[in-house]
Amino acid sequence: MKKLLIALGKIILFLIGFIIISSFIQGGIYILHSVITTGTVDLAALNTSTESVWLHIAMTAASLLTTLALVFLFWRLWDKQSMLSLGFKLKGHISEFWAGSLIAAAVMGIGFVVLLLTNNIVIESTQFVPSEFIGYFILFILVSLSEEILCRGYMLGSLMKVTNKFTALIISSAFFAAMHLFNPNLGMLPMLNLFLAGLLLGAAYMYTRNLWLPVGMHLFWNFVQGPVLGYNVSGTQNTPILSLSYPENNILNGGAFGFEGSVICSVLCIIGTLAIIAYYEKKKPKEAMLSPL
Repeated sequence: MKKLLIALGKIILFLIGFIIISSFIQGGIYILHSVITTGTVDLAALNTSTESVWLHIAMTAASLLTTLALVFLFWRLWDKQSMLSLGFKLKGHISEFWAGSLIAAAVMGIGFVVLLLTNNIVIESTQFVPSEFIGYFILFILVSLSEEILCRGYMLGSLMKVTNKFTALIISSAFFAAMHLFNPNLGMLPMLNLFLAGLLLGAAYMYTRNLWLPVGMHLFWNFVQGPVLGYNVSGTQNTPILSLSYPENNILNGGAFGFEGSVICSVLCIIGTLAIIAYYEKKKPKEAMLSPL
């Protein structure tokens, strides 16, 4: 218990440092962008700026660099662990990235077809803006790397060293959900689904002890969900290929929060998590089933 409390304390300290540093840097980027584009510190004007995706890219890149710096401080210097052991090994793991991509695309595709066939979503129009499409792909690469390094690599990796892997999975998933508390249009079901998504992504890391499977899942979960299929991503709007409308906002289509506010997402996350656990528990490869220290 003492080791677990120490690990939780370090995670909380990490998050406090992350919030302070990333907020300071992102605020500077936001103000600089406002001055360049409007000539004043007019933050409200940026909400409708055509360059907003590139602004988000700059801010998310700052978050990723902050995450890497703090991981180096806490994981490498404090815990004396190699950075590769966090889950960065490429050899033998590239295929996991593509497997994760296919899993995420399948979940999004199944959910989309169900909602379309039950008339819970309607395709109003299609559009393709290459610069926005590329921009959002870059953005979600940065988002997936930043959140997976933090939540799965550092948090789950640290917790698995001091407690049962399933306890570590639950705790890290709760932290992951809590990190989205200030997302727009958040409600109880979206919060539950963020926790379940944390379980799904965490299970992918827990058995492989590598980041590429959850990074692939996270990247294509966000990208297919938003810029391709037209949902809001965790309550945030984007520029999609498909423009959707909802006959009504309900727990099936997720309403303003997007697919992650849907009960269908809940079911698919649970099925996906159980499938990953069942697959690896049956397979039990020695190199993937590392016991907590």
